[in-house]
Amino acid sequence: MNKKVLLVANSNVSLEIEQELLRKLPVKVFTAGNGSQVLEVARKLRPDLIYMELDLPGMDGAACCRAIKEDPLLAMIRVVLMAPPIEQKMELCRAAGCDAFLEKPIDRREFIAVGRSMLALIDRREERIPCRAIVNCHTEGNVFCGTLEDIALKGIFVGSHYEVKIGELLMLKFVLPVSGAGTIETGARVIWINGEKVRRNWQLPAGFGVEFENLDKKVAEQISEFIERSILWSQLPSEW
Repeated sequence: MNKKVLLVANSNVSLEIEQELLRKLPVKVFTAGNGSQVLEVARKLRPDLIYMELDLPGMDGAACCRAIKEDPLLAMIRVVLMAPPIEQKMELCRAAGCDAFLEKPIDRREFIAVGRSMLALIDRREERIPCRAIVNCHTEGNVFCGTLEDIALKGIFVGSHYEVKIGELLMLKFVLPVSGAGTIETGARVIWINGEKVRRNWQLPAGFGVEFENLDKKVAEQISEFIERSILWSQLPSEW
Protein backbone atom coordinates (compact mmCIF):
# COMPACT_ATOMS: atom_id res chain seq x y z
CA MET A 1 0.00 0.00 0.00
CA ASN A 2 1.44 3.37 -1.03
CA LYS A 3 2.33 5.74 1.76
CA LYS A 4 0.68 9.14 1.93
CA VAL A 5 2.61 12.38 1.58
CA LEU A 6 1.14 15.83 2.17
CA LEU A 7 2.83 18.77 0.41
CA VAL A 8 2.23 22.23 1.85
CA ALA A 9 3.44 25.33 0.01
CA ASN A 10 2.33 28.92 -0.52
CA SER A 11 2.39 28.71 -4.32
CA ASN A 12 0.98 26.34 -6.90
CA VAL A 13 4.32 26.39 -8.75
CA SER A 14 6.13 24.99 -5.70
CA LEU A 15 3.49 22.32 -5.25
CA GLU A 16 3.78 21.27 -8.89
CA ILE A 17 7.58 21.01 -8.68
CA GLU A 18 7.43 18.96 -5.50
CA GLN A 19 4.76 16.67 -6.91
CA GLU A 20 6.95 16.02 -9.94
CA LEU A 21 9.94 15.19 -7.71
CA LEU A 22 7.89 12.55 -5.89
CA ARG A 23 6.35 11.14 -9.06
CA LYS A 24 8.69 8.13 -9.28
CA LEU A 25 8.30 7.15 -5.63
CA PRO A 26 5.53 4.76 -4.52
CA VAL A 27 3.57 7.41 -2.62
CA LYS A 28 0.15 9.02 -2.89
CA VAL A 29 0.45 12.80 -2.82
CA PHE A 30 -1.97 15.33 -1.33
CA THR A 31 -1.58 19.11 -1.21
CA ALA A 32 -2.54 22.05 1.00
CA GLY A 33 -1.91 25.78 0.83
CA ASN A 34 -2.09 26.89 4.48
CA GLY A 35 -1.70 25.64 8.03
CA SER A 36 -5.40 25.34 8.76
CA GLN A 37 -5.83 23.03 5.77
CA VAL A 38 -2.87 20.95 6.96
CA LEU A 39 -4.48 20.17 10.31
CA GLU A 40 -7.79 19.34 8.65
CA VAL A 41 -6.19 17.04 6.08
CA ALA A 42 -3.87 15.43 8.67
CA ARG A 43 -6.79 14.51 10.93
CA LYS A 44 -8.75 13.12 7.99
CA LEU A 45 -6.06 11.25 6.04
CA ARG A 46 -3.27 10.65 8.60
CA PRO A 47 -0.41 11.09 6.10
CA ASP A 48 2.88 9.35 6.79
CA LEU A 49 4.94 12.42 5.91
CA ILE A 50 4.36 16.17 5.53
CA TYR A 51 6.67 18.47 3.58
CA MET A 52 5.76 21.97 4.74
CA GLU A 53 7.08 25.45 4.06
CA LEU A 54 7.69 27.64 7.09
CA ASP A 55 6.19 30.72 5.48
CA LEU A 56 2.47 30.06 5.04
CA PRO A 57 -0.57 32.34 5.11
CA GLY A 58 -2.41 32.36 8.43
CA MET A 59 -0.88 29.68 10.67
CA ASP A 60 2.77 29.35 9.68
CA GLY A 61 4.59 26.06 9.27
CA ALA A 62 6.21 26.15 12.70
CA ALA A 63 2.91 26.70 14.52
CA CYS A 64 1.28 23.98 12.43
CA CYS A 65 4.11 21.53 13.11
CA ARG A 66 3.88 22.25 16.83
CA ALA A 67 0.13 21.60 16.77
CA ILE A 68 0.69 18.27 15.02
CA LYS A 69 3.38 17.14 17.45
CA GLU A 70 1.25 18.12 20.46
CA ASP A 71 -1.76 16.13 19.24
CA PRO A 72 -1.47 12.50 20.45
CA LEU A 73 -3.37 11.29 17.38
CA LEU A 74 -1.05 13.07 14.95
CA ALA A 75 2.29 13.16 16.75
CA MET A 76 3.72 10.16 14.87
CA ILE A 77 3.41 11.94 11.50
CA ARG A 78 6.86 12.93 10.27
CA VAL A 79 7.18 16.59 9.41
CA VAL A 80 9.84 18.14 7.20
CA LEU A 81 9.94 21.94 7.42
CA MET A 82 11.43 23.98 4.59
CA ALA A 83 12.80 27.51 4.94
CA PRO A 84 15.68 29.77 3.80
CA PRO A 85 18.93 29.09 5.74
CA ILE A 86 18.40 32.06 8.05
CA GLU A 87 19.29 31.32 11.66
CA GLN A 88 16.08 32.79 13.07
CA LYS A 89 13.91 30.74 10.73
CA MET A 90 15.95 27.59 11.34
CA GLU A 91 15.53 28.08 15.09
CA LEU A 92 11.75 28.36 14.64
CA CYS A 93 11.76 25.03 12.80
CA ARG A 94 13.95 23.39 15.43
CA ALA A 95 11.76 24.65 18.29
CA ALA A 96 8.61 23.42 16.53
CA GLY A 97 9.83 19.82 16.84
CA CYS A 98 10.06 18.96 13.15
CA ASP A 99 11.69 15.68 12.18
CA ALA A 100 13.89 17.21 9.49
CA PHE A 101 14.74 20.51 7.84
CA LEU A 102 15.35 21.36 4.19
CA GLU A 103 17.00 24.54 3.02
CA LYS A 104 15.18 26.67 0.44
CA PRO A 105 15.49 26.90 -2.45
CA ILE A 106 15.29 23.13 -2.26
CA ASP A 107 17.92 20.84 -3.66
CA ARG A 108 16.02 18.25 -5.68
CA ARG A 109 18.23 15.32 -4.72
CA GLU A 110 18.02 16.20 -1.03
CA PHE A 111 14.25 16.64 -1.27
CA ILE A 112 13.92 13.08 -2.54
CA ALA A 113 16.58 11.71 -0.19
CA VAL A 114 14.91 13.05 2.94
CA GLY A 115 11.61 11.61 1.74
CA ARG A 116 13.20 8.20 1.28
CA SER A 117 14.78 8.48 4.69
CA MET A 118 11.57 9.49 6.45
CA LEU A 119 9.37 6.96 4.67
CA ALA A 120 11.80 4.05 4.79
CA LEU A 121 11.68 3.71 1.01
CA ILE A 122 15.36 2.80 0.94
CA ASP A 123 14.67 -0.54 2.59
CA ARG A 124 14.50 1.03 6.03
CA ARG A 125 11.18 -0.70 6.60
CA GLU A 126 12.95 -3.14 8.89
CA GLU A 127 13.65 -2.26 12.50
CA ARG A 128 16.47 0.22 13.02
CA ILE A 129 18.46 -0.52 16.15
CA PRO A 130 20.25 2.19 18.15
CA CYS A 131 23.81 1.16 18.95
CA ARG A 132 27.14 2.85 19.58
CA ALA A 133 30.48 1.85 18.13
CA ILE A 134 33.44 3.44 16.38
CA VAL A 135 33.35 3.31 12.57
CA ASN A 136 36.51 3.66 10.48
CA CYS A 137 35.62 5.24 7.14
CA HIS A 138 37.84 5.16 4.05
CA THR A 139 37.26 7.42 1.06
CA GLU A 140 39.54 7.94 -1.92
CA GLY A 141 42.75 9.01 -0.23
CA ASN A 142 41.24 9.86 3.17
CA VAL A 143 40.54 8.01 6.40
CA PHE A 144 38.36 9.30 9.25
CA CYS A 145 36.43 7.96 12.22
CA GLY A 146 32.76 8.32 13.08
CA THR A 147 30.26 6.85 15.51
CA LEU A 148 27.74 4.18 14.59
CA GLU A 149 24.39 5.57 15.81
CA ASP A 150 21.91 3.01 14.46
CA ILE A 151 21.89 0.00 12.19
CA ALA A 152 19.47 -1.87 9.93
CA LEU A 153 19.85 -4.77 7.54
CA LYS A 154 20.57 -2.41 4.67
CA GLY A 155 22.68 0.33 6.23
CA ILE A 156 23.78 2.46 9.16
CA PHE A 157 23.87 6.08 10.27
CA VAL A 158 27.35 7.44 10.98
CA GLY A 159 27.81 10.40 13.30
CA SER A 160 30.65 12.52 11.91
CA HIS A 161 31.71 16.09 11.11
CA TYR A 162 33.60 14.91 8.02
CA GLU A 163 32.09 16.26 4.82
CA VAL A 164 30.83 13.63 2.39
CA LYS A 165 28.62 13.84 -0.68
CA ILE A 166 25.41 12.01 -1.53
CA GLY A 167 26.30 9.07 -3.74
CA GLU A 168 29.91 8.89 -2.48
CA LEU A 169 31.25 5.36 -1.98
CA LEU A 170 33.02 4.52 1.30
CA MET A 171 34.67 1.49 2.85
CA LEU A 172 33.56 0.94 6.44
CA LYS A 173 35.06 -1.05 9.28
CA PHE A 174 33.34 -1.48 12.67
CA VAL A 175 32.58 -3.99 15.42
CA LEU A 176 29.05 -4.39 16.73
CA PRO A 177 28.73 -3.81 20.50
CA VAL A 178 28.05 -7.42 21.42
CA SER A 179 30.20 -10.12 22.93
CA GLY A 180 32.07 -12.23 20.39
CA ALA A 181 31.29 -9.98 17.41
CA GLY A 182 33.83 -9.92 14.63
CA THR A 183 35.02 -6.95 12.60
CA ILE A 184 32.63 -5.94 9.83
CA GLU A 185 34.18 -4.57 6.64
CA THR A 186 31.92 -3.49 3.81
CA GLY A 187 31.41 -0.96 1.08
CA ALA A 188 28.63 1.59 1.55
CA ARG A 189 27.15 4.49 -0.38
CA VAL A 190 26.07 7.80 1.17
CA ILE A 191 22.32 8.26 0.66
CA TRP A 192 21.53 11.22 2.92
CA ILE A 193 23.34 13.84 4.97
CA ASN A 194 22.49 15.33 8.35
CA GLY A 195 24.41 18.59 8.00
CA GLU A 196 26.25 20.41 10.76
CA LYS A 197 24.53 23.73 10.01
CA VAL A 198 21.46 22.50 8.15
CA ARG A 199 20.34 19.61 10.37
CA ARG A 200 17.69 17.54 8.58
CA ASN A 201 17.04 15.34 11.60
CA TRP A 202 17.67 16.88 15.00
CA GLN A 203 17.16 13.55 16.72
CA LEU A 204 20.49 12.43 15.25
CA PRO A 205 23.91 14.09 15.45
CA ALA A 206 25.63 15.60 12.43
CA GLY A 207 26.61 12.83 10.07
CA PHE A 208 25.27 10.75 7.20
CA GLY A 209 23.27 7.66 6.37
CA VAL A 210 24.74 4.95 4.16
CA GLU A 211 23.37 1.94 2.34
CA PHE A 212 25.57 -1.16 2.25
CA GLU A 213 27.08 -2.15 -1.11
CA ASN A 214 27.66 -5.83 -1.98
CA LEU A 215 27.30 -6.92 1.63
CA ASP A 216 28.96 -10.28 2.29
CA LYS A 217 26.49 -13.02 3.20
CA LYS A 218 28.21 -13.86 6.50
CA VAL A 219 28.33 -10.19 7.45
CA ALA A 220 24.63 -9.82 6.60
CA GLU A 221 23.85 -12.79 8.85
CA GLN A 222 25.88 -11.23 11.68
CA ILE A 223 23.97 -7.95 11.39
CA SER A 224 20.62 -9.77 11.16
CA GLU A 225 21.39 -11.78 14.30
CA PHE A 226 22.40 -8.63 16.19
CA ILE A 227 19.13 -6.89 15.18
CA GLU A 228 16.98 -9.89 16.13
CA ARG A 229 18.66 -10.19 19.53
CA SER A 230 18.26 -6.46 20.15
CA ILE A 231 14.56 -6.57 19.31
CA LEU A 232 13.99 -9.57 21.58
CA TRP A 233 15.89 -7.89 24.39
CA SER A 234 13.83 -4.71 24.05
CA GLN A 235 10.61 -6.73 24.31
CA LEU A 236 11.50 -8.35 27.63
CA PRO A 237 9.52 -7.14 30.66
CA SER A 238 11.22 -4.19 32.36
CA GLU A 239 11.53 -6.08 35.67
CA TRP A 240 13.85 -8.61 34.00
